[in-house]
Amino acid sequence: LARARKSGSGGRWTEVVFVFVSNRAYSHDMGKSWTKPRPTQLPNPNAKVHAIYFQGNSSSTLGNVVVCAYNHDTRQRTPLSLAISRDGGANWKTALHLETDPGLQFAYPTLLGPDAPPARRPRAP
Repeated sequence: LARARKSGSGGRWTEVVFVFVSNRAYSHDMGKSWTKPRPTQLPNPNAKVHAIYFQGNSSSTLGNVVVCAYNHDTRQRTPLSLAISRDGGANWKTALHLETDPGLQFAYPTLLGPDAPPARRPRAP
């Protein structure tokens, strides 16, 4: 996940947050320099994760959150889980285990946000 944040009335992009499930780092100069990576508490078998940032508004019940799809294990790609962070990736709470079959592997998760185009149905040959 990379997220940029605007600051001040001029609306300049000033901060970028980069989060892996195992580590997170912050940049306050649009990626020219980074803080030292800090570990997160989520397990992961060194597999791909996908996270999206939801910016809340005054009517939002979620607020500003990061949602991450990942494998909640240190050795295998199961279970496939969702975690939520309300502080830019510093702390995570596992929200849901989507798939838990130990005989299967769930790799390369991808999340679609509310602005994603509608999924297209495959056409029959």
